[in-house]
Order: sequence, then structure tokens, then C-alpha cells
Amino acid sequence: MTFNDIRNEKLGICVSGGLDSKTITTRLIEEGIDVMCFTADLAQPDEKNINDVVKKMAPCGAKTVVVDLKNDMADACFE
Repeated sequence: MTFNDIRNEKLGICVSGGLDSKTITTRLIEEGIDVMCFTADLAQPDEKNINDVVKKMAPCGAKTVVVDLKNDMADACFE
């Protein structure tokens, strides 16, 4: 697969707000790819505020959406 294969598609990627996420997002946007970023709120103890991921990703130029999966994760753990 090449960049040309996905230029006319909307690409969703999961991000953490770290260097890898920002680098890949920026590179895809530079290639003209329409990128939408997602991060999961699982009540991670290492994230004081999950919305900080949105702030970290903002300079990349793609919208980042927080998906609240806390209840889904809790339900899955009890199964």
C-alpha cells in the first residue's frame, strides 16, 4: 500500500499524544491524506486528564476525538 492508495480516503488512527502519534499524523497530513485521530478513555492511571491527548495532537492539524470506553472496558473485565 502506498500513500496514493489512501489519498482519497478518510483515515482513522488511534493515538496516544506521544511522539510516534504526532509524527505519523503529521506525515500523513503532509501527504495530503485526510486524517481523523481517536484516543480511548479507559481511565488510565497515567493520564491525569485524557483531554491532554487532544491538546498534544492539536499542532498536527488533525481532529482528535476522545472515545469514552470506561464502561465497556469494565464490562469486558467482568466477562
